[in-house]
Amino acid sequence: MVFDICYYAYHLYVRDGPQLPLFHGGKLFQQFVVDVWANCEQRKLNWARTHQYTLRSELYQGLQNAAVYDRHDGEDVGPLGHKLILPFSHVGSPRFMTQLFQNAMVICRHFHKPDLFLTMTANPKWLEIIHSLFPGQTATNHPDIIS
Repeated sequence: MVFDICYYAYHLYVRDGPQLPLFHGGKLFQQFVVDVWANCEQRKLNWARTHQYTLRSELYQGLQNAAVYDRHDGEDVGPLGHKLILPFSHVGSPRFMTQLFQNAMVICRHFHKPDLFLTMTANPKWLEIIHSLFPGQTATNHPDIIS
């Protein structure tokens, strides 16, 4: 899994000198990046599914308890499916969001409530953005620069 990410990172790294034709693909380049992300995400999910013992998922009794209590109510517990615990490092999982919330609360406890909240927008015609593009490209061809 790590080797795949490193392989894709190597090919998506912008270097000095002649660039790979990949960067000049426009929307095809964007589709490639989305496919790479989906591939890496699927591999992470497959790892989490096959390494439940490593994650010590047997310590989580919520689904088993729900199955026992539902059985007493006469409901079918078949639709519940198989329990899968995602690690807190899996971006977007409930455990990841809980960890982010707890980190934010610790920061607020230590530094007190924030006094100012800033948002910024970027103009794709700024010189810094235009100079970062390859010849013949527009800002929409490199969403990593403008996002």
